[in-house]
Amino acid sequence: MEEKLLKLLYKNAEAAEKLGIRQVKFKADLARFGAVRVCRNLIRRGLPSEAFEGLRKAGRLELSPEAAIVSKEFAPLFTDDEVNFCFSLLCEAGYYEAVGISGGLLS
Repeated sequence: MEEKLLKLLYKNAEAAEKLGIRQVKFKADLARFGAVRVCRNLIRRGLPSEAFEGLRKAGRLELSPEAAIVSKEFAPLFTDDEVNFCFSLLCEAGYYEAVGISGGLLS
């Protein structure tokens, strides 16, 4: 499951770069440390990922690591607190209103 998350995060980072949102450090960290460790490190800092604000402005938060973390598919890789932190960031950014979801994990 972690390998699938890693592939998704790379794919999303590439899509974000096509929008002009560069994630050089994020991609290098993924290659060096792996998906779960990098995502946990982002959460531990208590800040959104480096691309979060650019993706928010572009209306493409579904490409963020936070959106991957809260998905039903990958949430089991993380603690409830980690998922809840990302969920809160996405809620504050208006992500769920934008995609028409009234709360809860994405499917």
